[in-house]
Amino acid sequence: MVETSGSTTGEWALSVTDTAGRKFETTQIGSTLIAEVPGAGRYSVAASITARAAAGATKDSMEQRLRASVKVNSLRNALAASIGAAPLRSLQAPVTVTVPSAELAAPMQEALTGYLPCNVKPGCGGKVSDLSVSAVAVRPAGGGAVVELTVSGRKQDPLVVQLTGSTAVEDEALRIPDLRLAAGQPHVAKKRELAAAVALLAARASAVGSPIGPARNAAESAVRSRLPLRMADLCADAPAGPAAFVGTVPAADSTGFVAFFAFTLAPLQPCARSR
Repeated sequence: MVETSGSTTGEWALSVTDTAGRKFETTQIGSTLIAEVPGAGRYSVAASITARAAAGATKDSMEQRLRASVKVNSLRNALAASIGAAPLRSLQAPVTVTVPSAELAAPMQEALTGYLPCNVKPGCGGKVSDLSVSAVAVRPAGGGAVVELTVSGRKQDPLVVQLTGSTAVEDEALRIPDLRLAAGQPHVAKKRELAAAVALLAARASAVGSPIGPARNAAESAVRSRLPLRMADLCADAPAGPAAFVGTVPAADSTGFVAFFAFTLAPLQPCARSR
């Protein structure tokens, strides 16, 4: 952000250009003109002044001098210092919540325990009519998750099946709503009835999640308490609405998920005067 202040804005104009000659739009806030630039680099700041001659002046010319201060500030650095965390690439304030993998596996285990997806036809049956799940494990994978189900039955030896899906936050819970058979398992995919049974298990596991609302609210309140962002006499506050879900990444120890939420600050405005 390039900030220029110190003169009456009605008498002069500010222009900011980069080395390629591209001009950046300026915004007047109070007695300050601001131009937002995309990042670090060389920029040219130029000012022009309006000179007015009074009628009947005794002199042929008159002189006006412009004095102003120019500051170059990093909104990203200022926001990071304000909230104590690095902003997202889109200059959004992040809100993070860590969810252990076990907290996602537990509701899936509960939903699948005793569930026999193929005890009646059509769709699946036969050798997998009594197929059930004995264990569930969940781990993060990139921006999604891998779920491992240990399934068995009278005619099916214990078998570990991998499901994969993307994470989402729905109804204040972290879920994996699109679980499906992971690639590279032809011993499952090529067996019609077993594949049908696994699809039903995946659908049931997709329907449950780990409650995240209270933890998200506490984390968001902590970030909001460090705002508004202040730059000189200008301030940017958090919006009224809740932070939006962005996605998940594996936790540093790979034993859980870090769920990211974010909100975009309101435009810079003159700071409210304290009463």
